[in-house]
Amino acid sequence: MPPLQSKVEDVRAEAVPIFLGLLALTATGAVVLGTRYGTIGFAAVFLAVAFGLFLLWRVETLPAITILYMSLLPLESKADVFSLPYFYYTPLSPVLMMAMLAVLFLERNAALPRTHPEAPRKDLLGTWILLLIAWLTFETLRGFALHHQMRFIRSELFNLAFLLAYYFWRTLFRWRGQFEGWMKYIAVVSGLVAIIYMYFVSITFTNVLDFIFFRIITRQTNLLIIAVPVVGALYYSSPHRASRWGWGLLALLLLVETFISQQRGLWLVVAGELFLLVSLYSFRDGWNRVGLRRWAIWVLIPIVLIVVILLGALTLLHIDFPTLFSRWKNIGTKLDASAMMRYFDIRDGLWYFKQSPLIGAGVGATMFISFNHAHFYFFDNSYIMMLFKGGLPMLLLYLVIYGIGLYRAHYVFRYGGTFRLRMFGLAALVAITGILVLSTMYTAILYYRFNFIYMMMFALVTVLKESHCELPGKQPHEPQYA
Repeated sequence: MPPLQSKVEDVRAEAVPIFLGLLALTATGAVVLGTRYGTIGFAAVFLAVAFGLFLLWRVETLPAITILYMSLLPLESKADVFSLPYFYYTPLSPVLMMAMLAVLFLERNAALPRTHPEAPRKDLLGTWILLLIAWLTFETLRGFALHHQMRFIRSELFNLAFLLAYYFWRTLFRWRGQFEGWMKYIAVVSGLVAIIYMYFVSITFTNVLDFIFFRIITRQTNLLIIAVPVVGALYYSSPHRASRWGWGLLALLLLVETFISQQRGLWLVVAGELFLLVSLYSFRDGWNRVGLRRWAIWVLIPIVLIVVILLGALTLLHIDFPTLFSRWKNIGTKLDASAMMRYFDIRDGLWYFKQSPLIGAGVGATMFISFNHAHFYFFDNSYIMMLFKGGLPMLLLYLVIYGIGLYRAHYVFRYGGTFRLRMFGLAALVAITGILVLSTMYTAILYYRFNFIYMMMFALVTVLKESHCELPGKQPHEPQYA
């Protein structure tokens, strides 16, 4: 067995006790009650677990859907080094979809009539998402008719289904609120992901140089794009110095994870997000001398910290700059395999798009046989992939949805009823912008597992705009420390 594969198997073995412990905890109760009371005992265990999750959800300490979402996280960290850690288990995704559909059903039955004065107005964003779902359904039927491979169609169906998460989150926010709690949840989970990821890296690569030359493609890139602005917003809006220190350290942890990922695109996007976050925060009250002073402080301090940390790490690990940035010296040349792959992606994708510009090739379509994959059926560019799969309508629908999301996030940032809600609007604005930029280099928008979180950001700004924004011209109260 090759050394690298052996290390990966060790990683897999590290997780086994955790999985067995979780399984044993549930199985023991089922076996004991089942042995004594038969089918009734098994049913009692199932109902008890379901009721316990429901109670947790009602008291909002740990929502049931969250427990389910997190309980899926380690189950496929067994594939290869490119999948460590792999935080979602595809076969169980229909459980999430069933929960979302149940919420939609309950919402329709409990919704106030449109004529009621307290009823929310018709949601334009929700209408566009339904149009996108309808178009993707049509493209899926085309995929069946054209006999595209079923495993590809099945995986892309999850992208269609997870768009329903927008309605789930919208209902939850309208019903229970708790905006800040969910922002903190994203932040804490991102920190746990970073710790687990760096732990896997440390036990997989004993030689730092081996890791630097062998870039890990992380599956949590999309989570970082959301988490960085969310943590920044929590830092800015926190009224206590201790909590600000905590969010600041978490932000530093996410930046370390970003650097370790060795993804140039992620580096650039996160740097752009930080610049946008700091700039919008500094000039939130307009262009003035105070804003310029804030901006200088918040831009210069991170730059100095990053340089100091980088130099310290290089000194401790005895790595010189040319070695560390070896992947950058050939950027944009024919020796840069990553850049050349994207160039050919764009060229081939546009050629396929010209063959069928209005309806695309259909869901499940593959492009060509690849030496390292059975079928190379994706592009490292979300927009080219949209044109290839669903034609021009699919691209336009996605752009309209994200454009509305950007507008609503900006509106909340400008006119949020409190300073803290304004910061949530800022986080959503920066995160959605980051997703759009990252999508030029990755399949970010179309990576269905993260649509669950993306739709949460859209629902957040929708509900905040509906009921928590002041009229334009009124300035919300702002704490003195901000």
